[in-house]
Amino acid sequence: APGAWVPGPARSAPARLAMPEFFDADGYPLVGDTCSLDTCGERDFLPFSCRHCKRKHCLRHAAPAAHDCPNWDPAEAAKSDGTRALVCPICQAAVRYESGPGAVETAWHAHEAVCPR
Repeated sequence: APGAWVPGPARSAPARLAMPEFFDADGYPLVGDTCSLDTCGERDFLPFSCRHCKRKHCLRHAAPAAHDCPNWDPAEAAKSDGTRALVCPICQAAVRYESGPGAVETAWHAHEAVCPR
């Protein structure tokens, strides 16, 4: 039937993770891709492209740390993280801080001194 989806040949993935590709009635592959992480291989309808290594990943492995991205530098990423905020559970005030090691604790201690508990 025109427009019907039919399964296509198996994708060249590790044998234990082989996933079929799907094609429409005209033989064009459907959207989506397989996670590039060797130990995953999950087929994702809308895969994420890593902005550092340009490989496609499923939701679980989209973050650079989750797929051990070879082009990602955690220290450099932390420096460019920018301003963040947390909400005080007591007074509901926004407590702003610049991201970095120990920044949350420092901001929280400074807020505790002025929090109207």
